[in-house]
Formats: sequence, C-alpha cells, structure tokens
Amino acid sequence: MKVSFSEVENIFTTYLVWSESRELLWYRKAWSVLDYGGLTKFTNNVDKSRVIIRAFTLILIYNEFCQLAFKVGCCYGFDYWEETSNINAFRLGQIYGKDDELNDSIDDEDVSHYIKKFNEEYGYEMFLNSMFMNLVYEERYNVIFCLTDNMEGREVDIFISMYLATFVDYGDDNETEIYEMQIKGNKELSDFEKYLSDIEEYRDEITDSCDSMEAWDWVLAGTYRVEF
Repeated sequence: MKVSFSEVENIFTTYLVWSESRELLWYRKAWSVLDYGGLTKFTNNVDKSRVIIRAFTLILIYNEFCQLAFKVGCCYGFDYWEETSNINAFRLGQIYGKDDELNDSIDDEDVSHYIKKFNEEYGYEMFLNSMFMNLVYEERYNVIFCLTDNMEGREVDIFISMYLATFVDYGDDNETEIYEMQIKGNKELSDFEKYLSDIEEYRDEITDSCDSMEAWDWVLAGTYRVEF
C-alpha cells in the first residue's frame, strides 16, 4: 500500500509559505519522486505514520529553501501536526518503540524536564512536539537522498523546482530580468505538466542569473538546519 498525494495534500496546504498555492506544485512533484523511490509505501499503520511524517520533512526543507533564497520562511515547528496528520501520542510511542535508537534517545527525565519547565499539561504537549520534530528531522536524510537520487537533474532540479514554485516581487532593478521570467513562468504554473516543462525550460536561465548562492550551496550540501 501507498500514501497518495491527495492523502497528504491537506498537510501541505496548512503550512503554505506564500499567499499563492504554487508551492503545492513542488510538493506534488516531490511526493511523486518519493513514491518512485519507494518512500510512500507502508505495510502497517505505524509505517504509514512515518510516511506521513515525510510530508512534514518536505515542508521543513521547502521552508529552509525559502529562507535562504528569499529570506521568507516559517519557524521550526508544526502547531497542528496532530490534527493534520492524525498521528497521536500513542502512535508516536509505537514509532519510537520500533526504533531502538529513537527509543534510547528519550527517558522519563525528558518528560519531567518539560513538565518542570512549563506545567503538567503544557509540558507534556511540548514533550510530544519534541518527539514529533525528532521524527521530522530524522527523515531528512531519507527524503533528500531520495530526491537527489531520483530527480533527473539531481541537485539542479531540486533547486529549480523549488525556485519555480515561488512568487517573489523583486524590488531590486538588477533582478528585473529574473522577476519578469518568473512572472511569465508562474502565470502558467496552474497546470502541473506545464510546471514540469518549465523546470526544463528555465533551468539554464535560473542557474545563470539567480544570485541565491547560499540556497544553492545548501542544496549541494544535502540540506542542513537553517537558523531562522
């Protein structure tokens, strides 16, 4: 069995960076690559939850890209992860229980720390949030390796596909050419197949004229945690 894009689309729409929903095109493309690479498959509900967590990892990666490329992004954290993922505390416990390394990473003192720092109810909630984010971070290598290994242009296509899933009104006259090209492309991105063809069409233009070297180096490095 597999988790389809339609099953996780609500997760992506909950955490959009831009007012327009063009980034959903990238999430759709990225999810199709994960599917091709076998990362959307599951055999039981615990494994299905880990697949769903990969959707949050994609959101994390896209947010980091937007922060580096456009200085726009959200902080680390997903306030509505329980509601959007249908993963609860019990399921988190099952996931950790199946992974010895994860299970060894937490103990009763961690729970006590959060409860002492906050209060019993909020502290327990913060502890669950921490457990969830650990899983999101843990999937980074699997997700980015799959994207790099299965996208035709590898790192270049990761960069270009995320870049073309944004809309930024550049105020700098020196970037007018990029801005006009991006406007032209984004007006046509309502069709997913056109979006895929735009990745091919604008690859050289973007790589030659884009000054987001920090974002490019980040992709080449396999991505890493960005300080917001």
